[in-house]
Amino acid sequence: MKKAVILVVALALVIGFPLTQSVVAQDFGQLLNAVEKMEASLKNQIVAEASQRAQDISKLRKEIAQLKKSGPGAPDNAALAKLEREIVNLKKQYASQSGAAPTSGADDQQWLDVWRDIEFLKAENSYLRSLQEENKQELASLGNSWTEPRQPSPDGGSELPVGISFSGFVDASNYSDFNARESSFGLDQVEVDIIKDFNGQALLRADVEYVSDGMGNFDLDLEQGYLNYTIGSGQTWSFSFGKFNAPIGFELLDAPDMFQYSHAIVFDNGLPTNLTGLMVGTEFPAVVDWCFYIVNGWDVNSDNNRDK
Repeated sequence: MKKAVILVVALALVIGFPLTQSVVAQDFGQLLNAVEKMEASLKNQIVAEASQRAQDISKLRKEIAQLKKSGPGAPDNAALAKLEREIVNLKKQYASQSGAAPTSGADDQQWLDVWRDIEFLKAENSYLRSLQEENKQELASLGNSWTEPRQPSPDGGSELPVGISFSGFVDASNYSDFNARESSFGLDQVEVDIIKDFNGQALLRADVEYVSDGMGNFDLDLEQGYLNYTIGSGQTWSFSFGKFNAPIGFELLDAPDMFQYSHAIVFDNGLPTNLTGLMVGTEFPAVVDWCFYIVNGWDVNSDNNRDK
């Protein structure tokens, strides 16, 4: 009986061992197939990533070449900083993926090209740093030569340093009388406006003008000269002190602001042109201007009595 049991066990071992070997071999084969598939998938991803990075590097090379053509003194600091950041990021990504320079082989040819591009970008990176340093030095020298930022002119005049702007106009004409067979060119007015702005809150203004007297001579006059100060954020209040254009009537005084060649009779004879005193102005609602002022009188620079 013992011999029969031993024989059965031995027979089971002899039969089971080949079956176990077959199962293990099958599982090992499936594992190898899975590894090969994963390796192929990773390789495809690396190749696609390398292709995309190669395009990025090609774009960077073109931008660097364009910056070189523009000259070392004029590149944009922001553009250089952006290029430098992209170069650093690309170098980090490639370093993590490649580790070291590829050796050879058809499969590694694309990585060889990428490695060469990285070496190129290293050299260009040092060039960009030197270029940025030159730019910083030039900007610093320019900043030291200016003690105050440029300020825009409220009347659209040219910008100058230290918040001063100049504007003005020349008013010329031609008069013809066909009956008398007369024709003459004329210079009617030359005006220069000087404005000093203080951060948009206050300003000084002086309008110097030469005006024709109609007989070929010119009179020098100060059309306006005042200090203006503005307060408030939502509803602003504007305070003007000095000599200023009278805010009366539909027509304006200066030739560039006129709607027609000449003023109406009411403007010439029925309205003051300039007032001297204090004026307060505001807007309420936003489409209505309100002006309150106390002045000397009708086009009077200096008053000879106490009445205003």
